[in-house]
Amino acid sequence: MNRAPCLNNLSGADAGRLKAGLIADRAAVRTECGQVSRAIHKLAEVAGAEYGSRDCMIEAVSRLGCRVTQGLGPYETGMSATTGSGGLHVALMAEYDALPVIGHACGHNLVSGASLAAFMLLMRVADQIDLKVTLFGTPSEEIGAAKIELAESGAFDEVDFAMMVHPAPSGVDAPRMAALARYQVGIESAASGHSSAYSSGVTVSEAWHVLATGLGLLPRLLPPGATVDWEVLSTSGSAAVQARHLIADVILRVWEDAHLQAAAEALAATCGAVATITHTKIECSLTQRFMPAMRQNAGLARLWRGNRAALGMTSRAVPFPAATDLGALSLRIPCLHPYFSIGCWPAKNHDPEFTQAAVSERAHSAMVNAGTAMAMTVVDVAAVGYPTLHEENYTESISTQRS
Repeated sequence: MNRAPCLNNLSGADAGRLKAGLIADRAAVRTECGQVSRAIHKLAEVAGAEYGSRDCMIEAVSRLGCRVTQGLGPYETGMSATTGSGGLHVALMAEYDALPVIGHACGHNLVSGASLAAFMLLMRVADQIDLKVTLFGTPSEEIGAAKIELAESGAFDEVDFAMMVHPAPSGVDAPRMAALARYQVGIESAASGHSSAYSSGVTVSEAWHVLATGLGLLPRLLPPGATVDWEVLSTSGSAAVQARHLIADVILRVWEDAHLQAAAEALAATCGAVATITHTKIECSLTQRFMPAMRQNAGLARLWRGNRAALGMTSRAVPFPAATDLGALSLRIPCLHPYFSIGCWPAKNHDPEFTQAAVSERAHSAMVNAGTAMAMTVVDVAAVGYPTLHEENYTESISTQRS
């Protein structure tokens, strides 16, 4: 915690009145937030290239007369906007990077739309509850984990607590989210020639098959719940010509931060063993910082649960992949990262079908409700007092949930 914010004399009755007003006002922000979400969805800009998406957010908040900053720390595609000048400072996180090839299959357009909705609603009450609200456009979540560097560089030093919401097939109030490490694995082999004859030695393709088998077995050497996922990014060969080079993306997920180093060492040992037995060169390099597991703040989770229920939103503990760079900030200040349902099952995050679901009318209705619940939760923090955020961290998940 960076400082002790001023607490106002907002009563429970006052908070109830203000929250009722936010619910009534949500229809007024739906059109603007929906337009921004659809524009970001159409742009589908990948990590580091989100210039148009950033500009969509800047244009939306500039029309509101807010203080706006283009760029965030070292990230040109970041932005921030602030309203209010009170003693309690909340950060609302807006992500807007898409996935390569399949676009917004993680629904970050809805993350931005929901945070924008919460920001617009809180503008109307900030001065009444001694509140300062900053909307942060945080880029490069899918690749790069920008919030780690932003947290370390002091971008959030004046913030007391932070929230964001994320679309999913089902809502979860305080999901358990994994620690993550991402690597690039490269294989080189001297074996070459026609793919059906004349080759000598172990080919890159053969070495990769051995390594993929090892990666598949790797979770058995790690703590329960650990997963290893991979994808071949490029190869220098073809069906007729043996490849000499192959590059793969490998992601390790574990439940505890302390297990990341052991997982990294097991990956390095696996690559080394395969290189030895196949007489190939295998290099394994970290492509982004270790992403710590998310600490969900129990006080925020309790307040969120009551507000999303009041709006008819549902929650249940279901297994689906989850990791976030907000985990780095949750080590420093109270944070909450709930999921809200867009009713798209069996389509899941990172499925191509999720891309279309993320631009549906149903998704945008859920987005506005989620943004409203965020705003209501912030009002509750102002009413019940900052000490509620000192409650222990909490996760609502099942033990077999895949990270």
